[in-house]
Amino acid sequence: MEQLPGPATLAALIAVYITLGRLGQFIALQQVAPVWPASGLAMAAVLLLGVRVAPAIWFASFVTNLSYSFDPSHPFVAVIVCAGMGFGAMLEGLVGGFLIRNFASGTDFLDRAWDVGKFVALAAMGSTMLAATVGTLCLSLSGFAPWSAFASTFWTWWLGDTVGVIVVTPLIVAWSRFPRIAPSTQRIAEAAVLLAALLVIGAIAFGGSYPVEYMLLPCMLWAVFRFGPRGATTLGAIVSAVAILGTIQGQGSFVHGSRNESLLLLQAFIGVITLTGLVLGAVLSERQARTVELMSATAIAEQARAVAEQANRARSSFLTTMSHELRTPLHQILGISGMLREKTEAARATEMTEDLQQIESSGRSLLGLLQAILDMVQLESGKMPVSLESFELHDVVAEVEDTVRPLAEQNSNVLFVSTSESVGSLHSDRAKVRQVLLNLLDNACKFTKKGTIWLKIEREEDSAQGCIRISVRDTGIGMTEEQQSRLFEAFTQADASLTRKYGGAGLGLAITQRFCLLLGGDVTVKSEPGRGSTFTVRLPERMPTG
Repeated sequence: MEQLPGPATLAALIAVYITLGRLGQFIALQQVAPVWPASGLAMAAVLLLGVRVAPAIWFASFVTNLSYSFDPSHPFVAVIVCAGMGFGAMLEGLVGGFLIRNFASGTDFLDRAWDVGKFVALAAMGSTMLAATVGTLCLSLSGFAPWSAFASTFWTWWLGDTVGVIVVTPLIVAWSRFPRIAPSTQRIAEAAVLLAALLVIGAIAFGGSYPVEYMLLPCMLWAVFRFGPRGATTLGAIVSAVAILGTIQGQGSFVHGSRNESLLLLQAFIGVITLTGLVLGAVLSERQARTVELMSATAIAEQARAVAEQANRARSSFLTTMSHELRTPLHQILGISGMLREKTEAARATEMTEDLQQIESSGRSLLGLLQAILDMVQLESGKMPVSLESFELHDVVAEVEDTVRPLAEQNSNVLFVSTSESVGSLHSDRAKVRQVLLNLLDNACKFTKKGTIWLKIEREEDSAQGCIRISVRDTGIGMTEEQQSRLFEAFTQADASLTRKYGGAGLGLAITQRFCLLLGGDVTVKSEPGRGSTFTVRLPERMPTG
């Protein structure tokens, strides 16, 4: 629940309201003030202090109007009229404060252009109609203003309250809400120069016959970009004061016809230049807020990236160390099992020879897995070396065919190898090209049973720089599109159930893709469930360097 402001606060509010009211009455025509700053104070008070200030607003308005409109010949009527006008001012402040709080982000409405627009439409233009309606009715019913002037009185009253709210409410909110920063000497000097420029231009525009009001716009831009909401709202109030003083003295571009007509033109000028500052200030605040959010998000992302990189380095270091530690005893096991197998073969111990061959086969598989882990670690860290040399691709294909054919026959597969005569030598990393072929063919052999596997190598004639296309096609189990999307991820297979059924660490295709990219090429896949898969590798005949 909102607390009732203290007596000192309420007394100060009443005193300032009466002062601003007297200022508005000073420039009033036909008992209606074209500019009424007290309405902006009332709305700001409700917004900042709460609805409990409503009686103080009513009392201040009542006293202000009574001191100006009291008619000794009709004292009772004057009191009733002033009380009604005070009720209208109080209602205007309450409704305006409610609308700003609930629909324009409350005291934060200066931070967003959209909220500034809602503040103007709902509070400055909407709620002020209440005071204008009540006040005009009071004047007309009492006879203080003729019914024939009802429309003009209403619009003049409404425009005066509207301009008062647009100028004064943001000024008070800006100075009460934004943090106070001790100004530097340079800042004070800059503000002094801005104020001097404003007064000089104002004196020329509203003290002479030169229509240079447009020169006030650069001053507004200066205030917005250098001094923020406080500077923009303060400059708007000063411009309003200078323009009003000049106009009521009959000077400046807005002096036309009657004095009331001049002040109506002045209202439009004040509203435009003040709204320009408010909107530009809000846009700038939005940009600054987004910049802060972006900087915060960037800092968080950088911190997360640093943590991830540290974790990745720790993982890579662990995998490298463990791989090396495991390879040493594994080489010893393979060496000893190899010697034992030779002895058992000489002794014709067939059963022991088969067991030792199984040990060797498992050891080589484990050794290959460790090498794959080391390759992946080097690839991820960007430390994978490339040994360029010129070699005949036919020779590499022959070596790979001899290695893979037994694997194909284990699952009763038929392997066809086709190498175009146009394929010649490559200038690339021989070992990595060989590993790419082995990984793709090994993958095809693993997931194909009693089927066919094709290895086709040809030169792309339409390639400007010379390119070799390697295709590995099988009639295996195939893959869905969702499985293909995860195909080249490290330590991942297309389906978790495939790991249980077919084994493997999910590194072969990930390393294949990275090798292809490292050699200046790429690898793609097309597949359908139950109809097999086709992997296509494109490698340049000469690997680009530098």
